Amino acid sequence: MKELWFIVHATGSSDIYTEFITRSFDELNNLVFEKIYKIDGVTKTRTSIILDYVKRRYDWGTGLF
Repeated sequence: MKELWFIVHATGSSDIYTEFITRSFDELNNLVFEKIYKIDGVTKTRTSIILDYVKRRYDWGTGLF
């Protein structure tokens, strides 16, 4: 999916976290209901809209480096 840019397996209340970028609510609606819900095994989603990035850096590395 071209809209997908981030995906991780996680512990906690969700097994998988993803982030998508869409240009409109209609595009987001189509993505969720016409693409994601049609994937075998997907039974539920929780959608949040990012209103603003307070801090966004990706040069932090990991604890090993």
